[in-house]
Amino acid sequence: MEPLTFPLEDFMAELVGHSAIQGEILRKLGPEKAILVFEQFGQGTLSSEIQDDVYNLVNDYIDNNAEVSEELTGYSSDDCFPICIRSFGPIHWVEAQEFDPIKYFKSSSEALNWAEFEYSEFLNADSEEEEELEDEDE
Repeated sequence: MEPLTFPLEDFMAELVGHSAIQGEILRKLGPEKAILVFEQFGQGTLSSEIQDDVYNLVNDYIDNNAEVSEELTGYSSDDCFPICIRSFGPIHWVEAQEFDPIKYFKSSSEALNWAEFEYSEFLNADSEEEEELEDEDE
């Protein structure tokens, strides 16, 4: 059974309530607009203009400040690459080279389960391929 995934919007209320993100909103948008954001967001009446600004700001902030909670190694025909489970506050996602982080989860274990399923062809490389990659590194 595939874990439930959620859009970023489902986490916005909790993310906007995070003190570091509130500070970023204040710094980037200025005090007047920040107060408006917090008031409107609390009432669920965020205007589309402000909503886009806040969405982009939050998205950039979590991307730049997330922690890697788990890292897997994917193997392609000629290289290996990291598959990371990243987390910030209540949100967890999977990030791998050449792939967009389009799935969001409520726990790192759900994100890990999805990564193991989604990237199984890269995680289950032949032992010969793994040995070849190790030999190249030496």
